[in-house]
Amino acid sequence: TFLQPCLSLAFPGLADQIDWSAPPRFLDTELQEIVRDSEGGPMRVDKLVEVQRKDGAKDVLLVHVEVQAQRDDQLPFRMFRYLCRILDRFGWMPTSVVILADANQRWRPKAYEFRGPASSLRFDYGICKLTDLDLEPWIKAGNPVARVIEAHRIAQGTGRNMRARRSGKLGLVRQLLESGMGELEVREVMRLIHWLLALPEEEELRLRKDV
Repeated sequence: TFLQPCLSLAFPGLADQIDWSAPPRFLDTELQEIVRDSEGGPMRVDKLVEVQRKDGAKDVLLVHVEVQAQRDDQLPFRMFRYLCRILDRFGWMPTSVVILADANQRWRPKAYEFRGPASSLRFDYGICKLTDLDLEPWIKAGNPVARVIEAHRIAQGTGRNMRARRSGKLGLVRQLLESGMGELEVREVMRLIHWLLALPEEEELRLRKDV
């Protein structure tokens, strides 16, 4: 639903190369079938999308978007394995990007490297660290993904303090309803906010009453 605003916010250089007038084709199902049968055990790719290039090139552009919410030191190797699987299945080298949604400022894995006695390689992929983003301009521009990231930050900041989470969620709902966004977008963002900022039943009832 929010692929274009997501890439525009997290990877603007990539988003500018895509012809958004051509509907993206999601290849998640096909990829999951390959992953399920792989020798490496269970692996998961968040999104694999086929898009058209804006420059008129006939080559399709495969975009692999991985969202990583917690530190995982195996991420670079996993991204490399995904690249190999995608190349083997579709015959195209993907453009690989990772959204780092964790709170560890120092953890910024950008590449997988291998060095052997007679061979070596380095695989770089794009990263976007959500903690680096200034959301205010994107919120003013009406980017719905900025609202979702805002909810994610509240979830990280409140932890188990459900009263603080309810207060933050109420503020987000109020801002969303006053944002001027379209009804369908508001519904989708509201659904994601509800999921990211889940509350115990008692706090959820209080929130609904306040709303």
